[in-house]
Amino acid sequence: MLVCTRGILWSSFMHLEVLTDQLMSQLVRPLLVVEDSSHMYTECMSVLSFFHPHLSSGDYIVVEDGIVSQLTDPAYLNYKDGPNRAVADFLARQGDDYEIDSALCDLYGHNVTYNPNGWLRRR
Repeated sequence: MLVCTRGILWSSFMHLEVLTDQLMSQLVRPLLVVEDSSHMYTECMSVLSFFHPHLSSGDYIVVEDGIVSQLTDPAYLNYKDGPNRAVADFLARQGDDYEIDSALCDLYGHNVTYNPNGWLRRR
């Protein structure tokens, strides 16, 4: 499913196929991709891997809610640090193509954000 509202495209990690190469190439740049799905490792990696070939220099992909690794309620253990592990593994593979935008991650102090090290800018 793909919804467009006020120039914003909304989709789900389960329906990334609707974002065709043709559609992705026609989008106005810079892009801001927000990965805020299940917070599970596999889904986060799927989104990062899907968007990687579509992002150009200056585009961003933000992986939301890496903070779940720091929250103490037992419910957060179910995420198994998915967002942070996915970002780390993605950067291990594609790190030459991205940089962590520390100005955004550290705006209120070192990684005082729900997205620690989660603001990735394509070089």
